[in-house]
Amino acid sequence: MKSMKVKCRVHDEWLTRKDKLGYVISSWATKRNESSVFCAVCLSTFSCEMKGFQAITQHVSTKFHQNNAECKLDSTQLRLIRTHDSAPVSSYSYTEQPIQSSSTSALPISSNVGLRCIKDEAIRAELLWTMKCVWSNYSASSCDGIVNIFKVMFPKGIPDEFSLGKSKFGYYVTEALGPYFRKQLLADASNAYYSLHFDETTNSADFKELQVSIQYWSEHEEKIVFKHLETFFIGKATGDILADNLLNALKNADLPLTKLLMLARDGPNVNKKVQSIINEVVKKKRGTSLLDIGSCNIHIVHNAFRKGLETFGADVGDMVITVNAFFDGWPSRQEAFLDAQIKVNVPQHCFVKHITSRWLTLSTAAKRLQEQWPALEQFFLRDIPKSATPNMKKIVQTAQFKNISNYLKNSFMRAEVAFVIESAAIFERFLLIFQKEEPLIHILFEEVMELTATVLGRCASLMYC
Repeated sequence: MKSMKVKCRVHDEWLTRKDKLGYVISSWATKRNESSVFCAVCLSTFSCEMKGFQAITQHVSTKFHQNNAECKLDSTQLRLIRTHDSAPVSSYSYTEQPIQSSSTSALPISSNVGLRCIKDEAIRAELLWTMKCVWSNYSASSCDGIVNIFKVMFPKGIPDEFSLGKSKFGYYVTEALGPYFRKQLLADASNAYYSLHFDETTNSADFKELQVSIQYWSEHEEKIVFKHLETFFIGKATGDILADNLLNALKNADLPLTKLLMLARDGPNVNKKVQSIINEVVKKKRGTSLLDIGSCNIHIVHNAFRKGLETFGADVGDMVITVNAFFDGWPSRQEAFLDAQIKVNVPQHCFVKHITSRWLTLSTAAKRLQEQWPALEQFFLRDIPKSATPNMKKIVQTAQFKNISNYLKNSFMRAEVAFVIESAAIFERFLLIFQKEEPLIHILFEEVMELTATVLGRCASLMYC
């Protein structure tokens, strides 16, 4: 007997299409063999041998399939999944063999079996990506269009219900993740002694923000942690207003004043009134004052370094900023300076940007300035004045060129740069140590003593010379 010739074959591409009910066919159908398809919602097999893809369309049109699909393919429908072997199991597609309900063949209840639904998987994926965005400081707008990108990147790994955009991202952060993590924080800190930290600043929208944080010993993490508590948007930032908001933050978090150890502030002269108000409130509550171990030590040390530069070295900061600004955004100037670097045989490096509000950028910028000094003299004192090109003639008239030329002609300027580099090295070690997050009060005395001895030793050496 001759075997029956297969007229139509089931193509894998058919399963990637959507049926007229809006479901991806692979979510309910699997390929049984070359000519037939198994429907998981109807628990039946039908042939495509004679009608091809139309057989699938006709099956979807049946009332029996539509009723089953409405129930079983609903995004909130719970499904049993196997979780053994640590393999990711898709919870939004059916297996061909359904779990039997008879007592003889029932799957034993164990930790290898779980209940999930498509919607839960989608929400879980959305929350995970939201937390990734927050952790990596991505913008909310970065989530717009991310669904289509993910579905192209991972065609079989994204739930159909997954949808995330700027608005939904903001909702998850403020209404879902924020309250959840705040609840975890307050549960962990409820019985701990803590320090209160605050920082008042103006944000990019010209609103004043008051960021309130706490530091405490975490029983859960078994270490001292630093956690954000609450943010306030304020108009004026007087001592009374700041103190009221700090007390409200503790009240909102239900943290007892009796366990407040100290109030952390930045510089030695910053927010003294806030310290005084909070201290009086705590004294009335428990009878003892807050601990006072001084203000932020790195602010004091940095201010001392900056004060010393006012006597000798102040021009270095201005020079590194002016030099960087002269070349920044001017490819033609950079190309001309490259010729000067080659002439005097110095490394072909760019200048380092110094930001006055950053503590540790001056030393790096000054070192690059010192390295490029011969090229700067060649470029500003010889190449540009002798050039006959119109552009170079215009440069000679600019204020930046005149300032840099004057600095280079100053016989003390190069020594001033070297002084700043050597002086900054003394303070950098201290500043780097105390910018860490862990408690460092136990080494504060020794480090201050070493820094003081080093500075006084330099002064004594100069006096002796």
